[in-house]
Amino acid sequence: MIFFTFKTLSLFFIFSQFTSCSKNFNQKDIFVNQPNNIVKIDGEYAAYISPKKMNLKKKFSSEDCDSWAVEINLDKAYKESLSKVLNSMFKELTFTNKVLTTEEIESANYIAQIVILHEDANSTFVNEENTGVFKIFFESIIKVYGNNKKNIVNEVSSNSEWKKNIYVKCKLQDGALKASQKSLEELIELIHSKVYESVYKITRY
Repeated sequence: MIFFTFKTLSLFFIFSQFTSCSKNFNQKDIFVNQPNNIVKIDGEYAAYISPKKMNLKKKFSSEDCDSWAVEINLDKAYKESLSKVLNSMFKELTFTNKVLTTEEIESANYIAQIVILHEDANSTFVNEENTGVFKIFFESIIKVYGNNKKNIVNEVSSNSEWKKNIYVKCKLQDGALKASQKSLEELIELIHSKVYESVYKITRY
């Protein structure tokens, strides 16, 4: 009976360790800090964020640093941080499920609609003289349509990289998370600035 109990516990421990290790290869979430000194804009506005999923495209030429295990939930981090910064900017903001026409913007008494589109994130990983080098690139398009038929389009992009000696506790999952966070924060800061600039131009001229 004692042997059976010990064996059962041993098997349970091994299974627990296995499942715990398996969790390391699930998609990891990123916490994105908001920009400092977010501007405040009065008036009623609408916003549309493309529902298209932001995927992580990987072009890896090395399997060092467990690169095959990299999984990051970029879509959630991007859309949540984007929604948060827009809500912080505009005192009266309505999210719509489509891009509105000028007539719809005007009839709903919106000053303008902010439309934000995005591409998949592109990443690379290479081994350069025993140093693992990870790079990631983001790109978004910001369109602001005014009720006065004026519109402004801007493209913004950000990138970041992470390096580590492949023989010194090199885990690409950790490095990719850090680089992605840094680049996403830069992207959200750029979107914040361009949205403000575009709204200012549309409402002032």
